[in-house]
Amino acid sequence: MDHQSFGSLLPDVAELVGAAGVFAAIELKDDVLLCTPTASDVDGGYELRWDATSARAYVGFSSPDRWLSESIEADLMHCGDDLDELIEDELAELGEDYRPPVEHFRNDQMRYVFRSAVPTAAVEDAGAADRMCRLLLACEAALGHLGQMSGPEDE
Repeated sequence: MDHQSFGSLLPDVAELVGAAGVFAAIELKDDVLLCTPTASDVDGGYELRWDATSARAYVGFSSPDRWLSESIEADLMHCGDDLDELIEDELAELGEDYRPPVEHFRNDQMRYVFRSAVPTAAVEDAGAADRMCRLLLACEAALGHLGQMSGPEDE
C-alpha cells in the first residue's frame, strides 16, 4: 500500500467509524483520520495516519498531556496488563485475528503517542476500510478506560 491508496480509503473508514457511534467527533484532515474521545476533558485523540518515514499506516492515540500518558502507563503497570494483548483481545471480539505491537513514545511535535502499525494484509484486500475501522475501534476500546481517558474520577 502507498500513501495515495491509503488516503483514498480514509473517507470510507471515516464513514464506518462514524456509524459505530463511539467517538464525539470524526474529522478528515490532511490524509489523517482524527477521532475525538467522548470524554470532553481528554486532551488528545485517536488517529489513523500514514507515516512517510516508514511508508506504513498507523492507528493509535496521541496527546500533548504528559500526565494523561503517565496515567495510562500506571494503569497498565498496576494491573499487569499488556497493551498489545488488550488490543488483540478487542480485535478478536471484532472478528480479527492478529496482535499488533504497540509503540509508545514522544514524537517531534511533543505529543505522547501510543500506536500500532496497520498490518499490510489489513490494507491490501477488498475489506481494507472495514479492517482499519475495526483496528481503530479496538484501539479505543483498549485505551478508552485506562488512566484518565474516561474523564475525571468521581470524588
